[in-house]
Amino acid sequence: MSEPKKTRGRPSSFNRADVIQQIMPLFWERGYHDISFNEISQETGLTRASLYNAFGTKESLFLEVLDAYFQEAPDHLLRKVKEESCIGETLLAVLNNAAHMYSRDPKKRGCLSVNCMNELMGGDDALNLKVNTLYQGYKTRLKALIEQAIRQEELPKDTDSETTANMIFTFMNGLSVFSKSDSSEIQMNNMAQTFLKNLGFNL
Repeated sequence: MSEPKKTRGRPSSFNRADVIQQIMPLFWERGYHDISFNEISQETGLTRASLYNAFGTKESLFLEVLDAYFQEAPDHLLRKVKEESCIGETLLAVLNNAAHMYSRDPKKRGCLSVNCMNELMGGDDALNLKVNTLYQGYKTRLKALIEQAIRQEELPKDTDSETTANMIFTFMNGLSVFSKSDSSEIQMNNMAQTFLKNLGFNL
């Protein structure tokens, strides 16, 4: 039987962002429920007491990991859209960035946030409700972008903004799942462009 992983020493003062980045692959590869605080302690070299003092519960730590992922995920561009920005081109850039990231991941993990949504949404505990709130906010942002595209005449005036936003949200989630199969970046890029064209964008 192999020896248990030794906990590395670490000074009491540590970089919070570094610890979050260190923990992120655990949740990305195995999900939320399969990870224990003991494993996080072993991975980071921090004691359970230090982790609790710094992050509180596993739930709050996970939400901080998810927030850090959102800051660097391919769709971060959607938070920086200006009023005069071309929405169709922005959405295509987001989807192409996602295809680029997914196709170069040797572990075929897809999107961390999509993985977690599939695992956590649907329940009624506090974490599920928080994750659901995050994604409802995301869909609201997409709806606002579609409304902007309609104002800018990138889409027909009779476009249903909510339905279109939900379709884009679903496609983004599906692209993450599709990337875990034997798929290429070119395939995903072609899918993204065709999808957006079918919605009415002139790309």
